[in-house]
Amino acid sequence: MNHRVHIPTGDQLIELLGLPEKAAPEAVLAAIDTALHGPLVDFLNRPGKTLRGQMVKIGYGLALGADAGDQSREMTRILCDGLSNCVEALHAGSLIVDDIEDDSEVRRGQPTLHRRYGVAIALNAGNWLYFRALHHLLSLNMRADIERRCIDLLNRTLLRAHYGQAIDVGMPIDACEQAEAYDLCMTAIRLKSGTLTSLALSLGGAAASGGDDCLILLERIGERLGTALQLFDDLRNLERPDPHDPTRSKRLEDLYQRRPSWIWAFAARTLSPRDYSDFKDAVRQLPDETLLHDWLTRRQFKQSAADAARAYLDETLSFARDALGEGPAVETAIGRIQAVSKMISGA
Repeated sequence: MNHRVHIPTGDQLIELLGLPEKAAPEAVLAAIDTALHGPLVDFLNRPGKTLRGQMVKIGYGLALGADAGDQSREMTRILCDGLSNCVEALHAGSLIVDDIEDDSEVRRGQPTLHRRYGVAIALNAGNWLYFRALHHLLSLNMRADIERRCIDLLNRTLLRAHYGQAIDVGMPIDACEQAEAYDLCMTAIRLKSGTLTSLALSLGGAAASGGDDCLILLERIGERLGTALQLFDDLRNLERPDPHDPTRSKRLEDLYQRRPSWIWAFAARTLSPRDYSDFKDAVRQLPDETLLHDWLTRRQFKQSAADAARAYLDETLSFARDALGEGPAVETAIGRIQAVSKMISGA
């Protein structure tokens, strides 16, 4: 399988469930496979960038500040892979739950889990991934103080992400005053998306016994990178659909649902009150896209919003380079962050 989240099977599953060792009820295992493991394998095998998982190793290298010896390098790989799996589990769970709350039709080129298996099965699978992340973290045999720190980081991230989701689903963005819309959108993006990338970097830093100042810096860099990732994801929401592309139904989803996004944020920040009103009127005409398409084309809105997103990403890279200083470990990390940034922006 292509996914990185381990799903317990065999004796490990029997022990976890407390089933009789020699007489595991086949009906129980079959029900679990149908209602949990099967849907999870379906979702987790769909192609994804695993960008956040990559950030764990970057954070570890930055906090360590020097190359480890051959023996400890293998231990480092195992630990970073384990923490990456935790982050990927959280991310996958958040996508499943987010799709339910948005009633999205498509995720990663296929029907969303709740559309394919029903809300009850999808919600249970998404929540299982949250708890699987914590369970896996506790299995990594980390030093007690490091483990405690990682647990604190994970729990804080989950709390903050749910606050972000509350903002996302709590109020139609077109009902918000223009002067407040930018901050509301960017706060939702930062809490929903920025915090998970922040977690990835800081988990790596914590595993390498990074100090408080180091972890605070990694959190700030990760939060900005995660925010940039979401800005470019939101921009793809405006792309003209390919009739042969199974993901086309996600087009304009953030606008249809009046959810906080970079599109709304950029419009609120840059448009005059009259133009912003015209933008909202065009959105309210959906699913008839005629007025919105004309409005976007006349103002070259998508290009301007993309330029602003790239400027945000460039500022993030400059901030990271200035804050991290110099040295071989920093240069290696910056190179990896730049590679991730190219994937984020599609450059």
